[in-house]
Amino acid sequence: MLLRRHLNVHVCNVMSSRFDSIDALELAMAIHKTFGVKIAADDEANKVIFHSVATLASHIAAHRTDAQGEVNP
Repeated sequence: MLLRRHLNVHVCNVMSSRFDSIDALELAMAIHKTFGVKIAADDEANKVIFHSVATLASHIAAHRTDAQGEVNP
């Protein structure tokens, strides 16, 4: 739940206007910096990942890492 609230702040800031590829790149970079999750620009799954805050939060929760690179459940 905390992850979704944290994401809502990032996503609402980005999606306050029209969401474009630059916004997606900025959001992906913030996600990588904050959660250690890399989202490749050419990943076919991006439409599913960025579909909603819930799908984005689920993706991050499944792939986030700690400072040592270990996956956090």
